[in-house]
Amino acid sequence: MAEAGVTGYEADVWFGVVGPRDLPPEVATRLSQEITRIAQDKSMRDKLVQAGASPLTSTPDQFSLLIRKDMEKWAKLVKESGATID
Repeated sequence: MAEAGVTGYEADVWFGVVGPRDLPPEVATRLSQEITRIAQDKSMRDKLVQAGASPLTSTPDQFSLLIRKDMEKWAKLVKESGATID
C-alpha cells in the first residue's frame, strides 16, 4: 500500500473457515479445535509453508474480531478512495 502512496495501511491476505450465523457455539469450538490440530501437524505445516503460507490459528471469537476489524479498515479505505461499483 505504501508503494501506491497510501500510508497507514497494512494489507494481509488470510484464509479462514466460517460457518452460518446460527452455528451452535459448541460446533464452532469443535471445528476450531480440529482445524488447529490439523494446522499444527508437521506435514501439514510443512506443506503450507512450502506454499508460502504462515499457518496461524485462533479461537472463533478472535477470528470474528479479525474479520470485523478488516471490514472496518477496508470500508474506510474504499470510502476515502471514492471507489464505486459500476
